[in-house]
Amino acid sequence: RVGWLGLSLLASSVLLLSHETFWYRGEDPTRIERITKSIFILVYPTSFLGMAVVLRQVGYMFHTASDAGPHGFGLAILVSVILIPKLSDTGAFFGGRKWGKLARFLSPNKSLEGAAFGLAAGSLASWLYFGFIAPACFQIEPVTILRSLGYGLALSIAGVAGDLLESLFKRDAGEKDSSR
Repeated sequence: RVGWLGLSLLASSVLLLSHETFWYRGEDPTRIERITKSIFILVYPTSFLGMAVVLRQVGYMFHTASDAGPHGFGLAILVSVILIPKLSDTGAFFGGRKWGKLARFLSPNKSLEGAAFGLAAGSLASWLYFGFIAPACFQIEPVTILRSLGYGLALSIAGVAGDLLESLFKRDAGEKDSSR
């Protein structure tokens, strides 16, 4: 379902490598670093966009005749992947502003207590979303409490890991703001 994305990434990488090969003019100590950064810039954001396409199509992949329709479930999942980590991050921020540190070397404002509040907030948000909001908005069946709590916990953990990874990127680049 995302073959076009993989094909475009492959074609872009081949074009980049071809450019570097054909324009080779002797020793360049930054060539490998430049190629690596360029390929990373191609793969990192586009893989997330490709996953958004796949998530949106989840309803089509798992649709059965008894479902309300293929459109609602994929859209509900796509919205949840954005909403739940944001609410988890908000819970972590407000719950852990004044306590210990989680990864001081990457992000000095992260705390274990904040992470715990964030995991709880993400799980609660998932339960509310899949139990009440998504069924009303997207005409899907409510998800069981255990599944929605587990899903929220998994998304919250992925959100914390992604946040720390982004902090690593910023730290390595010597920037404080992601947009730079």
